[in-house]
Amino acid sequence: MNFLLDRIGNLAARARPGTPWRDTVLELCQTARQQDKLDGETGRMLVEAARLLRATHELSTEAFCYVVAWVVESEVEADIRGIYASEYEPRFKAIQNAYRLRENWEFRAGEEPPEYVALSGEFERRVAEITTEGFRRHGEPLLAEHYERDRAGFARLRDTGRAALLGPDIGLAPVG
Repeated sequence: MNFLLDRIGNLAARARPGTPWRDTVLELCQTARQQDKLDGETGRMLVEAARLLRATHELSTEAFCYVVAWVVESEVEADIRGIYASEYEPRFKAIQNAYRLRENWEFRAGEEPPEYVALSGEFERRVAEITTEGFRRHGEPLLAEHYERDRAGFARLRDTGRAALLGPDIGLAPVG
């Protein structure tokens, strides 16, 4: 998270002193860095800093998408893991047991039974609902809509933004 905060802070620091949004972004980054973890308030500050930079064209739309997606995915990751463990993992294991699949083995691609495919689809829809709600919670209904409508296109947009902001070989995994 600190690397991402550094990149956003560096973008703001390059602006001319006295630029109205410069000090706000730098202060948001410094406060978020002091939190040392991504919680709802830190995520809100990071998104707000990115929003200010995007509004002044210091941050591309793609890079903004990456920042918001990173925050949202980081925030919802624990919820998704919990839902998987409590609601889906037992059902997946029951299907695997019914087909006498060994522990920690998976069906071969294209050979999954229909109930496994259906459950996978149900889980993916649940993940999409949770993630979409995260975008809306951060005041980004257009990103939520794009994520809902075209997940592959959204992933390309996010990855382009990651490369533009952090460089082509650097990525940040969501924290959790």
